[in-house]
Amino acid sequence: MDLQRLQYSVHSVRRGEPPAGDLISFHIYNTSFITLNFGFGAAMSVLLLLFLMLVSAIYLVFINRRSRRA
Repeated sequence: MDLQRLQYSVHSVRRGEPPAGDLISFHIYNTSFITLNFGFGAAMSVLLLLFLMLVSAIYLVFINRRSRRA
């Protein structure tokens, strides 16, 4: 890791600014606990949960169809 990237990381952590490739879980954490916007953070958490449940259900349906053919 080069010095410039390390300086940016330290600076962004101190100021609370997320990097460009921010993960949704870090964004939810920052919204909930850094800016103290608990309602919006909880809403984003529920939406993430619903999205992951949908993706998991689609995956399970695909795997079950594939195993029946074999």
